[in-house]
Amino acid sequence: MNVLQNLTIKRRLQLNALVVGLAMIVMLCVIIFESRMMLKLNETIQNAEELDIHELAMRKHEKNFLFYKDVDSLELFEKEYSQLKNKMARLDELVKDLSMDSSKLNEFRRLAKTYYDDFNEVVVLQKKIGLHPKDALYGDLRGAVHQVETLLSERENYKLLTLMLQLRRAEKDFMLRFDLKYMGKFDDLVASFSSEIKNAGFDANYENQLLSLLTTYQSKFKALVDAQVALGLDLESGALGEMKRSVELSDAIVSELTEQTKAFVESSAASAQLIAMLVFIIASILVMVLVYFTSRSIIQPIERVYHTINEIRRNNDLSMSITQSGKDHG
Repeated sequence: MNVLQNLTIKRRLQLNALVVGLAMIVMLCVIIFESRMMLKLNETIQNAEELDIHELAMRKHEKNFLFYKDVDSLELFEKEYSQLKNKMARLDELVKDLSMDSSKLNEFRRLAKTYYDDFNEVVVLQKKIGLHPKDALYGDLRGAVHQVETLLSERENYKLLTLMLQLRRAEKDFMLRFDLKYMGKFDDLVASFSSEIKNAGFDANYENQLLSLLTTYQSKFKALVDAQVALGLDLESGALGEMKRSVELSDAIVSELTEQTKAFVESSAASAQLIAMLVFIIASILVMVLVYFTSRSIIQPIERVYHTINEIRRNNDLSMSITQSGKDHG
């Protein structure tokens, strides 16, 4: 390399040290870049997996409310959903930074909001029905029943008492089995009850009062049945069915999102490692080439001097001269 011949040995060594230093700095930057990239990729996959964890926690609080009517579960459900939104927001930032496909995340965000809204609709309907036997429609029905039973106790009409027990049985059968056939049975019994009241020979005031309370009892039971139908007679119908479908869809999407994130992380990690290896190889080659030519430019003139001196000593020929090159001679 003619350029090196025009430099002093000191300058050549300084250039050599500079290039080696730059190569080390480049390698340090590559190591820092790869470390940060791996941290970001690990955080991405961790956040993706935690989406499923938070959704499962929401399902747990949902079941606690539905089965045990535990109102404390509502606050816990809200807390989990808030944490889920925070995870989605952070994951959205990471997805944008890594230039990942965000369609799955956006779809999961939509489905998670749908599940949240569906659950709140279920809560509203359940509160309308009642959280315990004395609450809301449960309480209204209970009160109407007790009024009819109290008024009936004033007359010892065993046929009416028997019909009343059959009405209570149809009511309880519906509450236990959520089968609409018991509503039809209940209405038939009310018709028989009304007919029997009219044929029992009671005084007009008592008869009208009893019929009015029976009508109230029937309307309260129908209101309860209608609310239960809206809530769902099973997990496949009503608001419960809508919520179940939204949960199933979100479960499927979060699994796909997690798998997509894992695949992207593996691909990105492999790419980062390949880039680091390429930079290392290129930097190493450049340093070795420069060291080789620098060493060669220093050693070759020394060898020429050495060989020339040997020739002079061997031949006793003081007319031989040494060709000067570079800028190291005074």
